[in-house]
Amino acid sequence: MGGVNRKRVKESSVGSLSPSKRRRKALSRRRKGTLQLGLHGGEDVVEIKDGGEKRVVVCPADRHWPQFECPFAIWDKLFPFQKEGVRFLWQRWREGSGALLADEMGLGKTIQTTAFLISLHVSGILRSTLARSTHAGVGGDTGPGGVLIICPATLVQQWEQEILSWGGVDCGLRITGWATGSTVEEKRESAEEMSECSGILVVSFEAYRRYCGDILFDYVWSICVLDEAQKIRNPDSGITQRVKRMNTPHRIALSGSPIQNSLRELWSICDFVAPGRLGSLPTFEEELATPIERGTRPNASPTATTAAYRCAVVVRDLTMPLIIRRLKADVQDILALPRKSEQVLFCHLAPEQFEVYCEVLSNVRCTTGSSIQRRYGHRRDERGKTSLPPESLFYLGILRRICNHPDMLLYPGVEADGGYGSEQRSGKLSVLLKARRRSHCLLD
Repeated sequence: MGGVNRKRVKESSVGSLSPSKRRRKALSRRRKGTLQLGLHGGEDVVEIKDGGEKRVVVCPADRHWPQFECPFAIWDKLFPFQKEGVRFLWQRWREGSGALLADEMGLGKTIQTTAFLISLHVSGILRSTLARSTHAGVGGDTGPGGVLIICPATLVQQWEQEILSWGGVDCGLRITGWATGSTVEEKRESAEEMSECSGILVVSFEAYRRYCGDILFDYVWSICVLDEAQKIRNPDSGITQRVKRMNTPHRIALSGSPIQNSLRELWSICDFVAPGRLGSLPTFEEELATPIERGTRPNASPTATTAAYRCAVVVRDLTMPLIIRRLKADVQDILALPRKSEQVLFCHLAPEQFEVYCEVLSNVRCTTGSSIQRRYGHRRDERGKTSLPPESLFYLGILRRICNHPDMLLYPGVEADGGYGSEQRSGKLSVLLKARRRSHCLLD
């Protein structure tokens, strides 16, 4: 990063110091053996390179917070928008609020969070009393606490590897995940250890659901990171309610799709990040979500459209401080990615696959078609919206699995002609393998 960029240094930030004070300040920096990138108002930056450990001062100290530093080896590898994400997480931390990192998939939400956590550690903030100060009515003054990361089971090992590869252990940050076969006592010991040493504990959603009350709630956590936060988009689900009971002052949610169907989902995630900011769910739906939904219908009146716009502005203003979202199109030039071309392939069912599909479909029509209509009619939920009966969803799931591969319906131990998962019995798998031989990337 070179030496001092003298053209970008304000006279007020350097000239106001006497020569002796400037010498003492420079000597102090050299003793630290760090590269300090201090922000002295606006775009003014001071760079000092030394022979020891290199760090970047993302934000200088003030009377409330110590200096927030990031190891230079990490900071130098981040894209500009990822550095902005780390600054955003720190800003939300300083203001005592949670954050929703909602970048599009593939832009490095895990990397930005990893860089932020390592920076908190090397800055000495995780182990300080500042990490456990009560913010926004969440958390308590009961110990330094650790970092709890909740993610899908398939990502537990990935989180551990990510923090290892970015040098977290080299900086002295400890991390562990709950192994699948570990006992309850082993889980308790690792939770206690990570909480006391301000380390990182990675658990799956299922493990959290099972052990939050018996183990995790017994220890102090200064930060709770929720990966794939759309898992709590349903405010009424058990996992959502358990996650929101976590007594921690700082909450970070990661999701590339925070809204999939309705504003209820956004409310649920934001209520985890910043409890109470959007009010109660009934109030939010009555005063904001419902008017927006009515005003965006094709046949909406001008009055409803105007009301929807005003409510949308309110939602935007309330959530904007909590959310940062970048799309791949926004950073296309920075990433230098090749232009993506998409081609939709229609996959016909294989003969045996088609036969199984028709057999199941005819059986569904005979056994459930009329009975479902008699039992449920036009079923509506508590909000007055039409919903499918449970039987319909069950059989839709079966038909979908057949479309992927009929062997997915076989009982365990049942042999299939040509071997389990043969491409001869799945049109989709046959097309997939042909495309893979041509080095194409496919999404289902």
